Amino acid sequence: MEPDICLHLQHIRFIAGMSREPLFQQSQHALEWPSLLDVLASQAHSSLGAAFCQSLPLADSYSAAQSRLQETTEMIALSDGPLPFPSLPFHDTRSGLLRAEKGATLDAKELRRLANVINLLVQVRRCLTAQKDLAPHLFRYLDHLDDLSFLQSEIDQCISEEGEVLDHASSALYDAVQDAQGLKSRMRQRLESMMTSATYRDALQELYFDQRENRYVLPIKVDMQHQVQGIVHDVSSSGLTVFLEPRELIELNNRIKVADLEVDREIRRILTELSSMVVGHISTIQRYLEVLAILDSIGAKARLSQRMDAYPVELSEDGQIRLHQARHPLLVLARAEVIPNDITMEKDQKVLVISGPNTGGKTVNLKLLGLYSLMVRAGLHLPCAEGSQMGFFTDTFADIGDTQDLAKDLSSFSAHLTKIIQLLDVGHAQPSTPFGPILVLLDEVISSTDPAEGAALAEALLLHFADLGFKVVVTTHYNSLKTLALSTPGFLNASLEFDVATLTPTYRLIQGVPGGSSALDIAGRLGMAPSILEHATKVLDQQDRELDHIFSDLQSMHHRLRQELESVEMHRRRTEEAAMEAQERLDRIRGTERDELQKIKKKLKEELGRARTEIRETVASLKQDKTLVKAQEAKVRVHEIAEDLDRRTQDDSETVPLENLQVGALVEISNLGALGTLIEAPQGKKRVRVRVGETELSVGVDLLVGRVLVGEGSFPKPPVSKAPRKKSFPKGFAEKTFTSPSTSGLLTIDLRGQTVEDALESLVSRLDEALLTVAKTVHIIHGHGTGKLKMATRKFLANASYVESYRPGEQGEGGDGVTVAELR
Repeated sequence: MEPDICLHLQHIRFIAGMSREPLFQQSQHALEWPSLLDVLASQAHSSLGAAFCQSLPLADSYSAAQSRLQETTEMIALSDGPLPFPSLPFHDTRSGLLRAEKGATLDAKELRRLANVINLLVQVRRCLTAQKDLAPHLFRYLDHLDDLSFLQSEIDQCISEEGEVLDHASSALYDAVQDAQGLKSRMRQRLESMMTSATYRDALQELYFDQRENRYVLPIKVDMQHQVQGIVHDVSSSGLTVFLEPRELIELNNRIKVADLEVDREIRRILTELSSMVVGHISTIQRYLEVLAILDSIGAKARLSQRMDAYPVELSEDGQIRLHQARHPLLVLARAEVIPNDITMEKDQKVLVISGPNTGGKTVNLKLLGLYSLMVRAGLHLPCAEGSQMGFFTDTFADIGDTQDLAKDLSSFSAHLTKIIQLLDVGHAQPSTPFGPILVLLDEVISSTDPAEGAALAEALLLHFADLGFKVVVTTHYNSLKTLALSTPGFLNASLEFDVATLTPTYRLIQGVPGGSSALDIAGRLGMAPSILEHATKVLDQQDRELDHIFSDLQSMHHRLRQELESVEMHRRRTEEAAMEAQERLDRIRGTERDELQKIKKKLKEELGRARTEIRETVASLKQDKTLVKAQEAKVRVHEIAEDLDRRTQDDSETVPLENLQVGALVEISNLGALGTLIEAPQGKKRVRVRVGETELSVGVDLLVGRVLVGEGSFPKPPVSKAPRKKSFPKGFAEKTFTSPSTSGLLTIDLRGQTVEDALESLVSRLDEALLTVAKTVHIIHGHGTGKLKMATRKFLANASYVESYRPGEQGEGGDGVTVAELR
């Protein structure tokens, strides 16, 4: 455990890492820090944790403050983790430990509470060990803590959850309890028998028995007590009944008394033995209590953070402050309507001068900065927006409110000045600190005196504080300080906005712009007589009136600019939202287009499959009847199939007139159904060169149809000729270059540039068609490439029923980049 967060159980002593001089303590009270700590303490689950919260230690270094903030962040993360951090409602057992240390025997309830403390730390250890990566800073508190689970087991075996000694705590106790219970059972049977006997029936006041001084007695009527021999132990309040121990029960009562004493003696022995075990580990138990109290306080910080909707902020070592949407924590906790503000002080800005109307919120913002500076040192998250930054300040001094002391003959002015002089002494003693700058907060600096002298003294004081390296925030009505902040490097103006139209403050902080006091306007709104206001206006110094008007104009201009900026920001957001919506619609359209293309492709494959089936049936019929008439009929039938397939898969895509085609344009070769790219323009020519895949073809211009792609990122629609065909084939049968057989019966099929799947589809189509021609030999051009297309082609030919044989091409035929197949 870190030494700067240890607490001793005899009296909770917190090491805050800084001196507790009266000036600092007064500053804490002025900032209402104790009130915030009271709220924090209410979030603790134990009295020890609450006590720790009420005297919360403040980190004395930048790294320690970062660790405190990280601990709170980790505790919040654990609350949402798979194994939530256990609740810590444990008792403060320090007084019992002190008594045990002095030789006293702890009672059963005290031992039970100690066992609960040990068990609670066991649960904490289990949680933090399982989630060490999620909470490394919290896990450090378990370092060097001995395991006392064996002591908890010993207590659990002897003490019940209700704090009673268990009968089986020892064999001797068990025997003594059994003996005593047996005797008491005999006593109850004896009493029940006596109550129903003739001897006692008339003497009994009521039919029951009772105990007095742990001895069994019967309620006997006063006037009948002489008829029953025995010992009277008590008399009823009415005096009509005596509680009498009959003589025949004395011996049994004595035996019960002896048995109970034996039970008590064994219980005391067990408690003494357990107490001795506790004394042997008292320092470890004290450390357990320390750790649980600290962890309980960290849990309280986490719960307070969630109540305030707060966030961890980035700490700055050079005193830089960049707070976004900052809210006063006590106002947030009071559920008041809070106007959030942005407050910025860069590292080179030493003095922030806040001006504006009375009741406008200047002091609230002053206290907010002071509380924030203490909160980050205590590990408390800040109620501001994510991404905020707060400076780490070694000391925070505040002079807020009227501190006059009549007993010491101090006026308001003297009391304020005394504090400032003390602060100057601190500044001269340590003008700079190795840990961080000092934050000074002055409310209505150098007031309650002559305005001219007060303004001059305040100006000199602020310049001196800046030289000492202090970070200073002051509120003022002095116009000279506002103009000083306009002209002095390291000084910055800020003001609380005042709505001139409604004559009411808006509580919005405006940085960079000084504000007028608007005292006359506010007096008029509150009902001051117009004649008095008119006279005051005449008396008011002309220069002050002009400055007030300038400051008011600056605020009005800032207000208009802010409204315009908000309008621009709103339009920008709307434009971004519209662009996102348009992009989403475009994505949906493209998705729909892809789906439609898939449907079209599926439809084409189905149509192609049916056409192939019919062609094969026609070829089979031709093989059976090898007559010229049958061959002519088969050719006509194949042509009809192609035309029918063409009609059912007709392409409705746009075409481009030939006169508009240029080099590089996409064209379809109508007799082949293949897509290609123009190598030369067709204007004034009968034939042009077209690139199809890796092959250049010389194609008649009358066979070309200009095509347009469907859209960006889309596939071109299946090409269909719009011009009359000399020879028509089904789509898919002629997606790539197809050369008609020569008179020698040689057919060439070019598969280059296609995927294996598409190439095999084309090969099947061409071989089906080749059966209806005079072709006997087929040259299949597949190229070398990766070799996949060549292997797939030859594997298909090896299993094709209408291929007699195949071989690689000779040197003059294209080599291994060509496969030559002989058809049956």
